[in-house]
Amino acid sequence: MRLLLASSMFAVTPALRALVREPRGKSVAFIPTASYAERYGGAGRLMAARLRMLGMRVHVLDVARVPARSSVGDGFSDTRQCEQYRRAAHILRSADMFYVCGGNTFYLLQELRESGAADIIRERVMQGVPYVGESAGSVVAAPDISYIGLMDARDKAPRLESTCGLSLIQGAVVPHVDSHMMGAEAKDILRLYGKYAPSSGACPTCAPVPFIPLRNDQALVVDGNRKRVVTHRTLAGALSRSWF
Repeated sequence: MRLLLASSMFAVTPALRALVREPRGKSVAFIPTASYAERYGGAGRLMAARLRMLGMRVHVLDVARVPARSSVGDGFSDTRQCEQYRRAAHILRSADMFYVCGGNTFYLLQELRESGAADIIRERVMQGVPYVGESAGSVVAAPDISYIGLMDARDKAPRLESTCGLSLIQGAVVPHVDSHMMGAEAKDILRLYGKYAPSSGACPTCAPVPFIPLRNDQALVVDGNRKRVVTHRTLAGALSRSWF
């Protein structure tokens, strides 16, 4: 399993080559969905252009626009909706890498679930397809995202019934530590819960997992059984700590 989990896109690019050694020509399923639920979300969507500059083939997929999986199971009278679902599934199943933007984690999880993308992403990541998460995209990789309620508004996901995350890692990223915009919320999470993320009770198989606090210039790199936090002290990273 190969993961790159970061607070900010500014920590992603320097660490990306450790995860995807030959990015040119690789296909990326770029999921900006979480960013549309927050006013600052446009910044994260700029990463699509950066990935293209690296020579990657970027397929932007807003999973909120994908017809709900339950509706597909019942059959569509609208062939356009059928085609939308098939196209989304093809992008996810053929991607060489997943990139999941930041924004509102609860909204992201709701839409990943309803579209069926959550199951496909988890299956393919377990098969070795790299997963890159930024902020909410990192948080959703945890077994349970309930802890992020101190940072993200739960009411932006009114149809979300469970806070069980993708469980890509036995840990829980706390993004934006020491940052200007959300540093106080990150501190509140760590102060309230201590070293371990709680289980909300919605995930009966979830046990508390350790928090992984990340500044905006840091990223967690997971390659098989090896895990390490890398720091990239760049001007862009420093500015992101001031802005976000």
